[in-house]
Amino acid sequence: MLPQGAGTSRVIFRTSITLRVVLHIGTDKTGSTSIESALYRNRDWLRERSVYVPETGLGRDNGHALLLEQLHDGELASLAKELSTARDVGFARAIVSWEGMVRFRRTQIRKLFRALRAFDIQVLVYLRDQAEIIQSAHLQWIQAGRAGPCRFAHLRTLPACASACWPPRSSAIRAATTTARCAGGADICPARIFVCAFSTGRVSSTAM
Repeated sequence: MLPQGAGTSRVIFRTSITLRVVLHIGTDKTGSTSIESALYRNRDWLRERSVYVPETGLGRDNGHALLLEQLHDGELASLAKELSTARDVGFARAIVSWEGMVRFRRTQIRKLFRALRAFDIQVLVYLRDQAEIIQSAHLQWIQAGRAGPCRFAHLRTLPACASACWPPRSSAIRAATTTARCAGGADICPARIFVCAFSTGRVSSTAM
């Protein structure tokens, strides 16, 4: 739903009925948590600039995982209704984010896009150098193992980690292309994340 008075003082109202919904689908290890936390914290600021962040299924630091992990019909209908309301009051763009979408199966992709068929969809996927992903994932899995038994125990060696992260087992481009194809040719917007974005803390600002 639209919160009462949330950013409405500076929203530009228009007669256009087009709302572009940007689906930020990840990928892993590209600053997704930072982006999703920033969307939650700055959603009023974004609304004042005609960019709507739906409340349906929105968490503090995991984007719309609460909605997208299950894809319940009722929740999807609530999202579509909320986006329709945002469109009707003049919002030009909306952002739905969860890095787990990059691992969606075709059936999940089609179900989501059927629910959003009334809107103009753009798929946003962040890419990172494959060697950097392997190094980052390896460090994360080692740290997880130190905390106790871990389902990633078999990936604590670098060769095993590299095998798990390397295409075709993990291909962001393939996932994004599959998403666009299942969505009937939705726009796909790849963006590369550089190491400097992490060191300077500019991941979320770059996304916005």
